[in-house]
Amino acid sequence: MKKRIILTLSVMALISAFAADAIAQQAERRGRRQSPAPAMHHRCPGGPMIFHNPEAARKILGLNDSQVQRIRDININYKKQGLSIQEKLAPKRIHLKRLLMEDNVNLSQVRTQLEEISKLRVELHMLRIRHKIDIDGILTAEQRSKARDMHPRRVPRRGHDGPPSHRRRPGSM
Repeated sequence: MKKRIILTLSVMALISAFAADAIAQQAERRGRRQSPAPAMHHRCPGGPMIFHNPEAARKILGLNDSQVQRIRDININYKKQGLSIQEKLAPKRIHLKRLLMEDNVNLSQVRTQLEEISKLRVELHMLRIRHKIDIDGILTAEQRSKARDMHPRRVPRRGHDGPPSHRRRPGSM
């Protein structure tokens, strides 16, 4: 009887330890995803930091009316260009999926499709870079410095600086 109670308590302690570890890992992952200033950072094509909301940039960086209007114009221009590239990209991605679903996959067609997709993705990246450069050209040196200081820094992903999340750590069992 005593052995049974000890065994039950041991199993419950192990389950509790695993559950606590899992909860801690989830909380740690959630904390990494949140940037220090979530309203300022997003992944919209061509959009450096807060400049998709020129009014917020006005308050934070002290932009004048002329700068705000020029940033709005630049944003509209680059958004149109980005949508144009995305319109070309979407059907190519769908076509690639279809090619990969064939019974006999033609690797040369897959390669051609991947190369076309890659070229469009490079265009999108270059568009984002040009967008940032154009907006930086409107800002004063002080405003650029302030904007750079506000930009959230990337946190290394798990697996690049530590054990992958799907593997157990030594001593966790």
